[in-house]
Amino acid sequence: MLSKKYHPDITGSAAESMLTKRFIAIKEAYDVLKDVESRNEYDAYRAQTSCDYDQQTYSKQNTGFGTRRSNRYAGSNQYRSSWHYDDAHLKKVFEELRRRADEYEREQKERDDQFWERFYRAEQERYKRRQKMPPRPNVKLAIDSWLNGPLLPYLPYLSAALIVYMIGFFILSLHSIVTGRETFAGINEDDCPQTKINETKTGESEAHTENFKYDPLC
Repeated sequence: MLSKKYHPDITGSAAESMLTKRFIAIKEAYDVLKDVESRNEYDAYRAQTSCDYDQQTYSKQNTGFGTRRSNRYAGSNQYRSSWHYDDAHLKKVFEELRRRADEYEREQKERDDQFWERFYRAEQERYKRRQKMPPRPNVKLAIDSWLNGPLLPYLPYLSAALIVYMIGFFILSLHSIVTGRETFAGINEDDCPQTKINETKTGESEAHTENFKYDPLC
C-alpha cells in the first residue's frame, strides 16, 4: 500500500519533507475516495478537467500552433498541474466536509437549546398552575395548630380525662366479662336437675319395658 510505503515511521522523513507531504496527500485522497458523496464529486470534477484538457489539445493540433514536442511538454505540465489541481480540489472537498460538520453541530446545538427552552417553559407553567391551586388539607397540621392554639392551656386536663376514660372503659369491659361468665354458670346449674329427672324417667321406662318383655306369665 502507498500509505504504508510513504509512512513517516517507515521512511524516517521529517514533518516538512516531500515524502511526508506525499503520505498526507495519499491519506487525504483515501479519506475522500472511501466516502461515496465526496468520491462522486471528485469523479465529476476529474471528468470535467479531462474534457477541458482534451479540448485544449485538439484545438492546438488543428490550428497548428503547437508542435509534437510542445504538446508533449504541455501534457507534462498539465499532468503536473493536475496534481496541484487535485490537491486544491481535495482541500476544497475537506473544507466543504468541515463546513457541513460545523453546520450540523450548530443545528444540533440549536435543536438542543430549543428543546431545553421548551422544557423549562413547560416546567415554569406547571409550577405557576400548581401555585394557583388551593392547598390540600393537612390533617396533622390542622390538629397541631389546634392543639398548640386555644387548647394548649387545657392540654394537661384533656390528657388526664383521656386516661381516666381509658381506665373506666377497661374496668367496665372486665366487669361485663365476669358477669357474663357468672350468668352462664347459673344457667348451667339450673339445667342440671331437669336433666337428672329426665334421665331417671328414661331409666324407669326402660326397666318397665324389660320386665314386660321377659315376664313368663304373659
